[in-house]
Amino acid sequence: MADPKLHVARDELQLGPFPRSEIAELLEAAFLLKTDLCWSEGQTARQPLSEIFQPTQPARPSMAVRMKKAMLG
Repeated sequence: MADPKLHVARDELQLGPFPRSEIAELLEAAFLLKTDLCWSEGQTARQPLSEIFQPTQPARPSMAVRMKKAMLG
């Protein structure tokens, strides 16, 4: 079964759909914020990531580095 994706937005900027399995890592890496809003395909209601995800373990540094480099160019 495919990893479901969540759409994530901060203010009016859509940050993308991300695989649900990667959201906790992106929060730990501070790429995503607990206040960012998320929703699934077909949902109209948005909720803060903090209501869905509770960090359980530190992110691998390599993931944080890859995401920051990808977004900053």
